[in-house]
Amino acid sequence: DVEKLQAELKAVQVAVAERASFRATLNGNVTANAPIPFVTAYDVGGGYDAITGVYTVPISGAYFFYCQLFPSFLTTLNIDIMCNGNICARSRCYDKVEQSSCLSAYTAHFNAGDKVWVKPNVGGSYWGGVHSFFSGFLVSPDP
Repeated sequence: DVEKLQAELKAVQVAVAERASFRATLNGNVTANAPIPFVTAYDVGGGYDAITGVYTVPISGAYFFYCQLFPSFLTTLNIDIMCNGNICARSRCYDKVEQSSCLSAYTAHFNAGDKVWVKPNVGGSYWGGVHSFFSGFLVSPDP
């Protein structure tokens, strides 16, 4: 029946339109206390800006954000996940014996247009690629 197929098509179009996710990896040095301009590996929904390092939420709903940084030197590292200019999550890693990665994650409701980025307290050289990255995805859109 044509009406049933049209309804199914509409449901699929809505489901596809309400997707948002990204993953960006590090490629270069990091500046302390500033957003990290990760290199975009993929971006569904077009929210991540690789020049500024800021993710602009495209669809209102519940989101999960995750960041991992791996400094190539011994340090005490804070990773702040920033939400509209405020710290919404902080991880602190104290590595004075051997190098290790530090990670931070945050889940909350965000409105379309909200800004999220990662800010470390220590600048310098970090391992790139699979060692240092920032990612996020829409868990469920607002009804």
